[in-house]
Amino acid sequence: MKNVFVIFVVVLVATVAAKKGWKLRQRQQCKYDKSAWSDCDTTTNTVSRVLTLKSGEEGCQQTQNQTITCDRFERLQAWKIKKAENRRELQEKKHQRKERQQEMKENKQLVKEQLKRCRYDHSDWSECDQATNTVTRNFTLSEGEQGCEQSHTITITCDKLNRIQAWKEKKRDQCKYDKGDWSECDNTTNTVTRVMTLRDGEECEPIINVIISCSKFGRIQQWKARKMERKNEKKENKMFIREQKNIWKENKKIVKEQRRLGCNFDVTFSECDPTTNMVTKSYIPTTDDDESCENRSFEYSCDLHERLMEKKRKRQEKRVTRKIDRKEFRQQRLLI
Repeated sequence: MKNVFVIFVVVLVATVAAKKGWKLRQRQQCKYDKSAWSDCDTTTNTVSRVLTLKSGEEGCQQTQNQTITCDRFERLQAWKIKKAENRRELQEKKHQRKERQQEMKENKQLVKEQLKRCRYDHSDWSECDQATNTVTRNFTLSEGEQGCEQSHTITITCDKLNRIQAWKEKKRDQCKYDKGDWSECDNTTNTVTRVMTLRDGEECEPIINVIISCSKFGRIQQWKARKMERKNEKKENKMFIREQKNIWKENKKIVKEQRRLGCNFDVTFSECDPTTNMVTKSYIPTTDDDESCENRSFEYSCDLHERLMEKKRKRQEKRVTRKIDRKEFRQQRLLI
């Protein structure tokens, strides 16, 4: 008898779970327009609304009556209000953060441009504003050409000011010297020397004579030459990548304008040419009746192509993950 009861319970649970899963699948396949909820019926302690089919596959009911308890309806309404408030707060914080970042960027650019031709006296940093976590400093023009702004204010975060002050404090404790030129190699002692004169610092030796071997001096000079060469090469590569990005952006802008006018394109990429280290991107129009839709091809570096493809891959993965999360969230919400 006990075994029969256990089997009955298992079958009942499986039936309920299967029915619930079928209902969930039906909800995902069938899309409905939802009417407003009715007032709470105190007799049955329920609220109801009518669902009218908007789109869906075969087997979807044209209309459905959805009924839930008044308690659950109140929980849903409270959850929706809380969700809307959280979303609004998040958007406000995001907007404020963007405004602060833009303001800091503009102030920084303004200071950079004006420091080239204008000289300013500045005040001390203000106290940290706990509400915005920022400090400000006022600059007043002392000398400069015509067109210099008479005064301006820059704003940075309190954390950044603390880092700057810690760095200055650490730098202040160090001894600073003016370094003289290296002497010629002394063939007798096989050494070179130079004199370092104290410029700033406390409890530091006023003059230091630095002596190293000629071979070490030669290695240092070679290292400096290689370092300068790498620096110049890095600078050239940076300029090259910037030019390639501009080419890529200009062509993308032109294609975007053509698509806005009704052109459709098949996009193809060539293999990376090992000789030139370049990739060719081609836009081939799929509509032949429009003369404004023309073939467009341009070249850019393989390194830039790899970075762009990696960015695109990450963007697609993020989109898929967000879609899955939204689907799971909708399923959880239906179970509330």
